[in-house]
Amino acid sequence: MPAIALGLCLAIALLSALLGLGRPKVAVAIAIDLSSSTGNLAAYAEPGTLMNQEIEAVQAYLQQSSSTLKQPNEVKIFGFGGQTVPLTSGFLTDPKAAEAELIAKLDDSTLGSVLQPDSTNMNLAIAEASNALLQVQDRCRELLVVTDGNPTQPLEPQTLTQVIAQGIKINSIFVGVPDADLAKLGQMSTSTGGLLLASEASQLASSFKEKLFGNINSNIKWIIFWLGMAWISLMWMLILPLDRWVFQGMFGLKIDLAGRAALANALFWTTATLSVLWKVSGIPFINAC
Repeated sequence: MPAIALGLCLAIALLSALLGLGRPKVAVAIAIDLSSSTGNLAAYAEPGTLMNQEIEAVQAYLQQSSSTLKQPNEVKIFGFGGQTVPLTSGFLTDPKAAEAELIAKLDDSTLGSVLQPDSTNMNLAIAEASNALLQVQDRCRELLVVTDGNPTQPLEPQTLTQVIAQGIKINSIFVGVPDADLAKLGQMSTSTGGLLLASEASQLASSFKEKLFGNINSNIKWIIFWLGMAWISLMWMLILPLDRWVFQGMFGLKIDLAGRAALANALFWTTATLSVLWKVSGIPFINAC
């Protein structure tokens, strides 16, 4: 039976790695910096500007989610300057619908007056996106912030405290040279278990597709869990060889002591492996995020 369990656990781990089994269901709030330092809202489609690269990167993420996942990410997009404005009506899984809403909002001539692009308030952007994520149930909550820095209001410590308390992961992409406030944003990412990246504007789309998408939708916890179960199964499978050939044969223990030692070894590794799994990656059936 332990040998059969070992084979099944290894097979599930291998299939998970190859087929992406065990990927969590995810809701992503994307906050992109639309302040004047990233470009002109009236010419957002102009190639080469950071604003245009941000929008193309978001579109690439939406396409990747739709084409790769059986259950696409629920994505809501925000733009921020001095104020934070939703660029989609809600969390959408259809990339065409999300892109249509995004472009329609960017084409709205009143967006600039509402957004206040001459300033950058990341505290408000993080708070607004986090509050939106709290309305999503039964999905892992991921916040993705893209900025070139230069905030007009410094990041407040309570912003980090609130995000940690809400159980939301912050993923940050810096475009340019990080300043003190971007360092604080990086601290938020590492503290919440999110990803921290520095990227050139021209590489934003590939960063979204290859790094952020892969990290947010990783099933590594699932793979680690089944490898841990395989290790436990192996320890129970080795009870008889350890009893007969090691403890009795090599160490000369009596049959009862050898049996107890073999069982103790299996029980020790079962407890130790489950403890490590709980601390390092968690149990995916209990918490997939």
